[in-house]
Amino acid sequence: MQMLPLLSEERPCLWRKSLAASSSRNLWQKSCGKLTRRWTLAETYFFDTYALLEIVDGNPAYLKYAPANQVINEFVYAELCYKLLRTAHPLASTVLSQCSTLVRQSPPRVVKKAMHFRVKNKRQKLSIPDCVGYTLARELGILFLTGDKEFKNLPGVEFVKA
Repeated sequence: MQMLPLLSEERPCLWRKSLAASSSRNLWQKSCGKLTRRWTLAETYFFDTYALLEIVDGNPAYLKYAPANQVINEFVYAELCYKLLRTAHPLASTVLSQCSTLVRQSPPRVVKKAMHFRVKNKRQKLSIPDCVGYTLARELGILFLTGDKEFKNLPGVEFVKA
């Protein structure tokens, strides 16, 4: 697993800018320790788009996950691009640049498996990016970090209510 580039010693902390004006900064530092801490496989999460946006916006419920190893796929990256560019977010360029290093490609077998999962759970109206992300996280043996209530009771999910 790669070390989180957003908080490495070589690169500045992306989240620091969004936390600068936030009163939750001290809380985050107390719960996370050093900004340059290295994390283990057990502290690796697949971040859905919602989780990433909550961190960028400084939500204290999600800030404790910012230092963990982060994995996203091309679907989440596309959603993140769209949402940040649509709202003209001031950190869009920085966030997208740094998140591009976190992308893991979803093999066709994972996409197919994800679509089986989506069909099986069609009444819950799950999005394609969420289904592919959840399935990829399960394949990688890591937790899927989300605030999406449809995933709340599924195995392998770290659900955080915002």
